[in-house]
Amino acid sequence: MKEEEKEEDHVGEGRRESKSSPSFSLFLSFFRFSPSSNRRRKKERRKEKKKKKKERAEKKLLRRRRERRRMSVQYL
Repeated sequence: MKEEEKEEDHVGEGRRESKSSPSFSLFLSFFRFSPSSNRRRKKERRKEKKKKKKERAEKKLLRRRRERRRMSVQYL
């Protein structure tokens, strides 16, 4: 039991060290803000916007159809 606890502690320590090391975080930040990744992010945002726009248009269309059905039922 005690041996297992020790192993877990070591795993936790290793993770903490890798997260807190400044050189590694600097290395990651370079990739995070590189121009290519920014382009990729822009593309993703555009795709998301297009999806949202399509979804909104579909909802609107469905709403109109429902309203038309209601109106036709009311006048029968």
